Amino acid sequence: MMSPDKFRKLQAEAELIVAHAGMGSILTALEFRKPIIIMPRDHTRGEHRNEHQSATAARFANTPGLYVVRDEAELLDRLNHLSDMVASQGVSRKAPEEFVSQLRAFIEKERPSSRVWTLPWRRNESSAAKR
Repeated sequence: MMSPDKFRKLQAEAELIVAHAGMGSILTALEFRKPIIIMPRDHTRGEHRNEHQSATAARFANTPGLYVVRDEAELLDRLNHLSDMVASQGVSRKAPEEFVSQLRAFIEKERPSSRVWTLPWRRNESSAAKR
């Protein structure tokens, strides 16, 4: 176990990151421009609750600097070919200004109403209580 700051420092200094297919691991590798090997956790082996990591791996499979492996044999093969790996192209820690502007415009246009919403089961309880 180590502090998040120490772990982040080690990631920044690493030549390669090997991780599960979690978005935090992927984004950190992209941010630090490090090659990353990801091996999605497999729910059929009891490693996770569903296949969301496989979906993440599929989405990022063609990302430069990101290498997907499905099992231990593929992992060992990839590790034996480190010289073929390239670093990621990087990603900013901040959202693009165009996205921020569009999000800001949406929020300002779509202000929530002051109406108080009642949850359906609460409405039924209060109706029942009045009877």
